[in-house]
Amino acid sequence: MSFLRVCLCFVASSMVFTGAHGSGKATYYNPSDGLGACGFLNSDSEKVAAVSPDTYDRYGKLPNPNDAPICRKCATVTSRKSGATVTVRIVDKCPGCQTKHIDLSPAAFKKLAPLHLGVIPVDWYLHDC
Repeated sequence: MSFLRVCLCFVASSMVFTGAHGSGKATYYNPSDGLGACGFLNSDSEKVAAVSPDTYDRYGKLPNPNDAPICRKCATVTSRKSGATVTVRIVDKCPGCQTKHIDLSPAAFKKLAPLHLGVIPVDWYLHDC
């Protein structure tokens, strides 16, 4: 039984390496408001992000969401307007986000655009950190 569990976790984790990507939008949220879906406490000054439930679950749903294969993976996000880029660590699930939507911490969003814009068009892809 343990061998099967280890193998299933390895297979689910390796699926993230396929590099999900999308052209969509970025918004920002305050990760300091509480514990994220990956089980981490983060501050608004860290470069972290939340992805849609579809993206979060695509790589394997485990009984404990803290063990989700997407947790601790990274995304590189590029503003389609300015060309600025930031790399963030995935630490949370964004319940209101559509598949190609990524929700960034204020620190990460500010690398791409001023916070007062609120929503910007981006290209992004998942990868190992």
